Amino acid sequence: MFTWSLFTFYSFFFILFRSRKKELILITTPPFIVFLGLFFKKVRNQNYHLIIWDLYPDVLVNFGVLKKGALALRIWQRLNRSSFSKASTLFTLGTHLSDAIQKYTSKKPIIVPNWVNADFVKPVNRLDNTFSNEHGLSDKLVVMYSGI
Repeated sequence: MFTWSLFTFYSFFFILFRSRKKELILITTPPFIVFLGLFFKKVRNQNYHLIIWDLYPDVLVNFGVLKKGALALRIWQRLNRSSFSKASTLFTLGTHLSDAIQKYTSKKPIIVPNWVNADFVKPVNRLDNTFSNEHGLSDKLVVMYSGI
């Protein structure tokens, strides 16, 4: 929570002094950052868009960090309702998360999956893999991440 707060604090001043006339694109990592969109929308009518990768505080409740009915939970949920409703656009990764967001707003999020297209990208035998052969990786363990 400390690093979430610290990054949000730094971001606040960055937006305050450098992003006056720009639209904001905010991602839910760290989760407090979405409240900056709501703040700057109210203070200077600055538009913002939210990319919701994780749904806080729901994640914290599911892992037992926050208890149902806790004051912090109720405040956070109220802020989510305002933040999500006032955002120009909501983006998320899939239908399950899109459905979960509906408890905070009637806005329909735009789903932008960041998963690989398994119909197009197919596994290739290690010895037939052009990239591995060109880079001398055919006999090495290679770990790649294909998300964002």
